[in-house]
Order: sequence, then structure tokens, then C-alpha cells
Amino acid sequence: MELATIARPYAKAAFEFALQQNKLDFWNELLQNAALIASDKRIKHALLNPKILANDILDIFFEILDKKIDKFGKNFLSLLAKYHRLDVLDEVALLFAKFYVEHKKMVDVHVVSAFKLSAQQKTKLTKVLKKKLQLQIDMHCEVDSDILGGAIIKVRDLVIDGSGRKKLEQLSGFLRRKY
Repeated sequence: MELATIARPYAKAAFEFALQQNKLDFWNELLQNAALIASDKRIKHALLNPKILANDILDIFFEILDKKIDKFGKNFLSLLAKYHRLDVLDEVALLFAKFYVEHKKMVDVHVVSAFKLSAQQKTKLTKVLKKKLQLQIDMHCEVDSDILGGAIIKVRDLVIDGSGRKKLEQLSGFLRRKY
């Protein structure tokens, strides 16, 4: 069986867990470091030796990783050891890194509008933002009638306020300065 086929479910599970826990960076680093340990020729030799217990090999991983591993990381490596899969850590780390990079190319967009956006409006807005930002868009919409009209679009640190309330505030400010 190909290593990627064996490693894929482990990498996917680790990625989904890390995403859910908001610890993608931590897990990416953990898996890269664990893969480095697993690629050491002495560790590879130990993994192939039936006389060496998986727990003894795990102790080496845990000692080297020390503060760069948490209880969930230990559980993950223990699971790999239990099923004799520590030898695929390199492939798990590569696949996780691939998922990580693909995810980083996606951006959450929050749209607040005075009225519910139609499917056509959402599609058009997604297309425009995708072209402008050169990123995949994950759009979240909400309705807030207090903005009077238009929409407020938030993308990371960028806020585009095209609300009716904002326009009225600008007009009011202009009129106060002029008169």
C-alpha cells in the first residue's frame, strides 16, 4: 500500500482537529518536528526492530518534542504507534502541510446587510472578492436593519462600509462643516 494512502486519514483527522481547535500553526510545527525525528536513521531502525516496544520509541519522541507537544499531540503519536504507523509520519506531515497551505489561501468574509442577500447577489459578491483578493472566499452573511441600506464587508483587517448609516453620517458631517 502506498504511504500517502496510509497517511491521508491520519493527516486529515489531525488537520480537522487542529482547525477545530484553532491550532493549525501548532500542529503544523508539531508534525514537521515529529517527521524529522521519525526520519532519523536510528529511529527508522528502531521502528523496524520488533524487539523495541512502541512505547519506548514514543518516549524518545516525547522527550525530544518536550514543550512543543501537548496531550492531544501525544495521543495522536500514541495512536500512530499503536497501529505501527510512526513510519508514515513524514507523509502525514507533508499532507498536513498541503491542507494547511490550501486552507491559508481561503479567507473568511463577513457581510452585514440591511436586507437578506439573494443567492445571485452572494455569488456575484463572492466572484468580485475572489478576483480582487486572489483568495478563495468563505462568505458569512447576516442581516442588520440598523445599517439602513447597503452593506458592510469585513475581510481580515479590511472593512468596506457601504452602509446607508455610514453615508448619512458622512453627509451630516459634511453639512455641519459647511454650515
